Amino acid sequence: MTCSKNKIRCILQYIGDSWLGKPKHRVEGVIYRYNDATEDLERIKDVPTKAILAKIVGSWMNQLYYTIVDSKVL
Repeated sequence: MTCSKNKIRCILQYIGDSWLGKPKHRVEGVIYRYNDATEDLERIKDVPTKAILAKIVGSWMNQLYYTIVDSKVL
């Protein structure tokens, strides 16, 4: 998801479940401020740490939690 007005983008990644055990439906993600060099990133680990505004974790079936990394950036 991308907001071109504020130059903010979100990457969400589904974490696959194992064959054994209960499905967890885990999701991880980041919300980051992008520029021309980081506009086309597709993996969370490729996002520069300084650009990350918030992190998202949780289960897409239950609840998602977010953590704001640095409130001074906003």
